Amino acid sequence: MRQYKKKIKTYTEKTIEKAIEEINDGASIRETARKYNMSFFMLRNRHKKQIDEGTCQLEDKRGKKIELPESVELKLKNGLLIMEKMGLGPTMSEFKGIVQDYLEGNEIANKFNNNLPGYEWVHNFLLRHNLSLKKGGMMQIARKTVTSDPFVIYSFYELLGSEMNRLGIMNRPECIWNLDETSFPQDPSKTKTIGSKGNKTVRLTCGSGRENVTVLATVNAAGIALDPLIVFQGKNLQNTWIGNPDKTLPNTGYAVSDNGWMTAKVFEQFFSKFIEHTKDCRPTLLILDGHLSHTSMNVLDMAEKNEISILKLPAHCTDLLQPLDVACCALGEPAQWEFKPIFSVDN
Repeated sequence: MRQYKKKIKTYTEKTIEKAIEEINDGASIRETARKYNMSFFMLRNRHKKQIDEGTCQLEDKRGKKIELPESVELKLKNGLLIMEKMGLGPTMSEFKGIVQDYLEGNEIANKFNNNLPGYEWVHNFLLRHNLSLKKGGMMQIARKTVTSDPFVIYSFYELLGSEMNRLGIMNRPECIWNLDETSFPQDPSKTKTIGSKGNKTVRLTCGSGRENVTVLATVNAAGIALDPLIVFQGKNLQNTWIGNPDKTLPNTGYAVSDNGWMTAKVFEQFFSKFIEHTKDCRPTLLILDGHLSHTSMNVLDMAEKNEISILKLPAHCTDLLQPLDVACCALGEPAQWEFKPIFSVDN
C-alpha cells in the first residue's frame, strides 16, 4: 500500500504574481515572502526575472521528467477512454501490455525494460490524466458467475440495439460485421484417424514443427464474407505451408507469429484491409470478443478515424452470443478433419 506523500509548496503561480505586485508597489521582499510562506530567495529571483525579462513565470521542472512524449501519453489516454466507452477497459497488466505493443509497433524510444512499463509508471500515468482503477460492476460479476444469466444476455442486446440506433444502421445489415478466430492444433497425437480396432494407427505428417494455425473469419449480417486470414507459427511465411493452390480459397491472407496465435501487429495489418474493404459502408459496427490483440491503441485510433464502432461481446458468453462461434466455428471438429490433412499430406 502506498503511504508516502511528497511535500509540495502551498502557494501557486497566481500567489507569486500577487506577491510581486505588492513588491512593485513598495513592499519588502522579505516581509512579503514571510506573509505568503514563500522562500525569500525564490521570491527575490522571480522579482529580478520580471525586471529583466518582463515576466516572472518559470517552467515547472519539479520531479522526474515523464518517460514518454506528451503526445504519446495523450494518445494512450484517448485510447483508454475509447476502450472504456466500448466496454473494453483493461486491467493494470493488460494496459502495460497495450503500451508495450504500441511502443514496439511505432518504434518509440523509451527507457522501459523490453518496452514494458512498470507499476509506478502506470500509477503516475493514471494520476497525471485523472484516471483510476475501478472494480467491475454488476455486469462483470454476473459474467464471471453465470455465463447464461439472462441479465447479461439482455443487457448486451440492449447495448447492441442502442448502438445500432445511434449509428443509424438498424436496417443496414451490410454495415454490421462480426469477426472470430479459431485455432487448429497441428499435434498429430490429437488428430483422430480411422483404423481397425486393436491396432495402433500411424499417420504420416510433415515435420515442419508448426504446432498451431489460427484462422480469422469476418462476415456481415447480410451474409457477405471477407477473405479469411490464416496465421502460421514461424518467423517467415513459407510457400510450402500454403499447400496446393487448387485447394485454397482465392485471395486468402497469410501471416506468421511466434506461436501461431493472433497478435496485435498481425491484427492491425488485417484491420487496415478491413477498413479498405468496408469503406463504402459508414458508419460500421464491428462485433468481436475482448481479446487484447483486437484492441491495440493503433486499432482503436484507426477505428475512430474511419467511423467504425467496436462492440465487445460479454466475457465468457461468446459460445452463446458470437455469431461466427455459434454458426461456423462450432463446426470446428469436423472442419479440422478436412483442414489438417491439407497441411500434413500436401506439404
